[in-house]
Amino acid sequence: MDDGFVSLITRVHSDMKPIIIPLWAKADDIFSSELLTLGFEKKFNQSAMFLDVSQRDYLPESDLDFEKITTSEQVDIWCDIASRSFGYDIYNPVIYKLIGKTGVELLLVSREGQAVGTALLYDDGWVLGVHMFTVEPHFRRQGVAGKMMQKIIHDTKVKRIKYITLQASELGKPLYEYWGFKTQFEIVNYIWT
Repeated sequence: MDDGFVSLITRVHSDMKPIIIPLWAKADDIFSSELLTLGFEKKFNQSAMFLDVSQRDYLPESDLDFEKITTSEQVDIWCDIASRSFGYDIYNPVIYKLIGKTGVELLLVSREGQAVGTALLYDDGWVLGVHMFTVEPHFRRQGVAGKMMQKIIHDTKVKRIKYITLQASELGKPLYEYWGFKTQFEIVNYIWT
């Protein structure tokens, strides 16, 4: 592995912990042993998935409220939910910088006034990237994720965006497959704490 890369990772690690590096296919074959040698550990797997929006048609029927985040207080709530749901800290200052960015929507999803889920959407006009899509652990298995995804698919179709992409956890993958998403490739994430 390049000494410049090792130096960069070491400097970044001193400022920000943890560091998560995703690798896929040939990159995993090349870099995994080097990352393990540096002290990274294999943390979790994901599947890169996509949905051709023209193949789906949902009319959102929901008891959920979808709020676009505009304040740092909302970001703090959003990060707390995402951190608990994913099991690692979401760095609030990074998310603060996304407020008002072109093509970026931070959604805080609530039911009966209680925040229950999050999503970060990136729209480039052709593809919608869905990131940090999650439901609070104690609200899971109540249909919340399905209602959230139905609304996202519907809104994406209304905007005439052709595809939705995301990275699915092992927990979420069966749900995405149910909604029609197809796997493109697998991702292995390495973490250094």
